[in-house]
Amino acid sequence: PSYGFIKKGYTRFNDTKLLEGNSAYFTILKKIKLWYGTPKSEDKYLDYSKVILGIECQYRTLGGKTIKADKHCSPVESDDVEVKELELDNNDYFCKFFICSDDIIYYIKLESFKGKSIQIGQFYENISKNPSFNEAKFPHIIQAFYGFHDYVGLRALGFTHIPKINMYIINFLGILRLRHMMRHNEKQKNYWNR
Repeated sequence: PSYGFIKKGYTRFNDTKLLEGNSAYFTILKKIKLWYGTPKSEDKYLDYSKVILGIECQYRTLGGKTIKADKHCSPVESDDVEVKELELDNNDYFCKFFICSDDIIYYIKLESFKGKSIQIGQFYENISKNPSFNEAKFPHIIQAFYGFHDYVGLRALGFTHIPKINMYIINFLGILRLRHMMRHNEKQKNYWNR
């Protein structure tokens, strides 16, 4: 699901469209950048405090390739904009997500398996949501984001997630490649056996 408010005139984005073929099953979110501040708008009927203005993500594929998504953001024109970003190590991944939203998003927090976190915005208890997608028995990893934004800010946000077991392949890929090379490449085998 998407968390927030969706209206016909909003711009839709979907980073999962960047992920191709079978590698999509093994691609994960590795870096996130968030903008927070007062929206600049000529619409005199809008009376928002600070909001989440936008999001930009980078993903890592099975082969170690980095995919940078477009910046999904309203115009960043006010002088009180706060920008935060977090990049995870290769053996870490995002596994918890928190959001405060009604007709616009006010707060986002992501936590990684190793305890790193990024948090931006104003937390409101009455509109907070903590999507439960991560059971202890079958842990999942946040893979890619999708949602809606307009000239005011980020209106709705959702994400795809995959079972953690899929990531064991990525974590052991280097070892498996070395093992394959030692078995099938005599030149490399002789080099390392000296």
